[in-house]
Amino acid sequence: MSSKDSPGGLAGAPLPVSVALDGTLIRTSTLFESLVRLVTRRPWLVLMPLVWILGGKAKLRAELARRVTLNPALLPYDERVLKYLAGEKSRGRKLVLTGACAGSSADAVAAHLGLFDEVAAPAGNSPSDELFPRQGSALAALVRALRPYQWSKNLLVFVPIITSNHLFDYTAWLSAFWAAAAFSATASGLYVLNDLADLDADRAHPRKRNRPFASGAAPLWAGLVLAPALLVAGIAVAAAVHVLPIMLLYAAVSMAYSFGLKQEPLVDVFALAFLYIVRLYAGGLATGHYVSMWLLAFSAFLFLALALAKRTTELADAEKAGRKVERRGYAPGDLPVLRTMGIASTFVSSMVLALYVQSPEIAARYASPIALWALVPLMLFWQARMWLAAGRGWMHDDPIVHAARDWVTWLVVTLILVTIMAAARL
Repeated sequence: MSSKDSPGGLAGAPLPVSVALDGTLIRTSTLFESLVRLVTRRPWLVLMPLVWILGGKAKLRAELARRVTLNPALLPYDERVLKYLAGEKSRGRKLVLTGACAGSSADAVAAHLGLFDEVAAPAGNSPSDELFPRQGSALAALVRALRPYQWSKNLLVFVPIITSNHLFDYTAWLSAFWAAAAFSATASGLYVLNDLADLDADRAHPRKRNRPFASGAAPLWAGLVLAPALLVAGIAVAAAVHVLPIMLLYAAVSMAYSFGLKQEPLVDVFALAFLYIVRLYAGGLATGHYVSMWLLAFSAFLFLALALAKRTTELADAEKAGRKVERRGYAPGDLPVLRTMGIASTFVSSMVLALYVQSPEIAARYASPIALWALVPLMLFWQARMWLAAGRGWMHDDPIVHAARDWVTWLVVTLILVTIMAAARL
């Protein structure tokens, strides 16, 4: 906002209010907004901005404008600024919107808001007021963008150590730790990439609009740097613990999910279930305690049920709010079918677990395999409770994340571990 922004003028006439588009009216940069959309929607052009910038920033902006159109309704506006401008407009002051250049983005924003009397390029290097300083820490927002709470999913790499009854194989635990770190870095890189790709969809969502990049709390340029850096780090650590092919497969399926599979009905939930199973299988490779076909079968139905719970929760929330779920291939009428499939998967997983605990493989591995029968009602109770939470509208997150915050889940996990240790020693 221009420093000339004062109510008085030379002849008593109020001076105009000059407002910068980037960083003041909106909590983001239209340049990086366009760059993100180019990179995520046309990845084959990812290197072209490096060529265009050689001709100057104006050349870069022009080339981006030819290929990308920003939706002014979905930009993260600073509500404090909008409220101030509305007040000044009512007092008869002229409002001028300035951008890096007087062009399509500024014109589109002005037309959308209907507040401004003029759109112009910035005049020289005028100082700016500090009426509306940035709120919150950009660094803290970037940490949130990594979604560290999602790292709990990577605990699956430790499962093969437990199920193979090698609880005191400390080398295996260390290898599993590094495998979990590799998945955490890779997953965070993919989360950042996914958030950048989903900017418009997130901003149209009542809760996701508050995500760091969607809200403008985290700078987009940092996301463009963080995503590849985290992916490279995760892949490097994966190579060190001998799970590189699995990590590359995980990254490929995750990216395919972000850029297309999530829009395909049923394909999306099978892809999500696969991403859980990959973590489990990688834990077996990293530790040398390989996953049995029984465990894979049980996990496949379990994670399919959780993926369906995630999707039914999204559909139910959208139906309740009377809105459409963005970038998904489902209609509200699909909700009962998906819920039925998810609950069926829950019971099939419990049946497979029951067959598993009485298999010869388990009998040869545990001193008292009959104790493992306690796992069946524990797992069935936990999954049934998750569906009850979803049906009552208590679950608003990924089921695994919801479970990580649920004290009953931790109690069930504790009882499962006690059961396995008892079966191993009794």
